[in-house]
Amino acid sequence: MSPRVLASPLILLILVTPAWAQSQSEKSIPPGWTSFESKPGRFRAAFPGTPAESTETQDTIVGSLTGYRFEVEDKDRSTFFLVEYRDLPRVATFFMSDETLVRRASESLLEYAASTVHKDERGDFDGNESRSLRYQLVDETEQLRLARVVLVEKRLYLVIAGVPPTSSQEKLAAEFIDSFEFWR
Repeated sequence: MSPRVLASPLILLILVTPAWAQSQSEKSIPPGWTSFESKPGRFRAAFPGTPAESTETQDTIVGSLTGYRFEVEDKDRSTFFLVEYRDLPRVATFFMSDETLVRRASESLLEYAASTVHKDERGDFDGNESRSLRYQLVDETEQLRLARVVLVEKRLYLVIAGVPPTSSQEKLAAEFIDSFEFWR
């Protein structure tokens, strides 16, 4: 069998393997954490335990939105790690730009948290509109929060970590945020 015949399937495999197929071991996963994947949510992230799953529906001016939440909370350590997603109605994505949708979601999150904002940066996350946030709750000075808001087509992801404001805990929160991956 010629080397060209063997190489063709290998090249095809490389070309069709999605970018998210990168293993979590290649990403920075804190010791003792595990990779969690939601097939319906089309995401993967490293958590310090098995996340509790819940849903919440809110009525908005563009219709009812159901949020799917995956969270690990440790009240003794004052930490939580959360991924939430919501599918936006077509009317919202039709009349508002991706940047506007992500900005409004970020503003709502910061307003709801009644926080002092330390960082609010617009960005691009794997080719999608996003914002990176760093904020501290006004009434809970002992908790720093890092967040990423990402819009993938009509699905809005919120990735949030709340930790005590120490450099080691902030590093852990950043590793959680950076472990988040999605696929279409």
